[in-house]
Amino acid sequence: MGAGDLYARIEPVLSTEYHYWLQRGSLEVETGDIRKAENFLGAARSLGGEDYRVGTAYSYMLMRKAWEAPKDLHAEEYLQEGMKELEQIIEDWGHKSHYPYHVLGSQGLAWAHRGIARKEQRREFIEGLEKVVEAGLVNHPGEETLTHLRDSLKKEILLTAVADKS
Repeated sequence: MGAGDLYARIEPVLSTEYHYWLQRGSLEVETGDIRKAENFLGAARSLGGEDYRVGTAYSYMLMRKAWEAPKDLHAEEYLQEGMKELEQIIEDWGHKSHYPYHVLGSQGLAWAHRGIARKEQRREFIEGLEKVVEAGLVNHPGEETLTHLRDSLKKEILLTAVADKS
């Protein structure tokens, strides 16, 4: 039995719990169907929308949705909405969790690779992401996932700068 099957079996018992929908939606964002993720996370938002973890997961879903279909008419909209919500979560809850920083940085980097064709624009976008991740490291020093992400962002910035000079 897979995780999706398990969630389906326990749904009758936990369907009124926002955390159930948060976890089920998060699984779909990571490994499954983005449309299902949107539905499940929408349910989590309606039941427990004040939890920053729900907002983080929903923002992740929006950014992933943009990344999956960068040519979609609404891709930029999804990306901007996800980023804006994550920035607000970071402002309110960034001291509590490193994860919103990681989502913004990693999904932003994925978008930059797929959704931004011009190197100069890509570099500027990634430089902004690096600043956010650096701020995350101020709040969460020693957080390995942020350290690795920061290093990846710096490498990408250097690669775009070198490519411009050649």
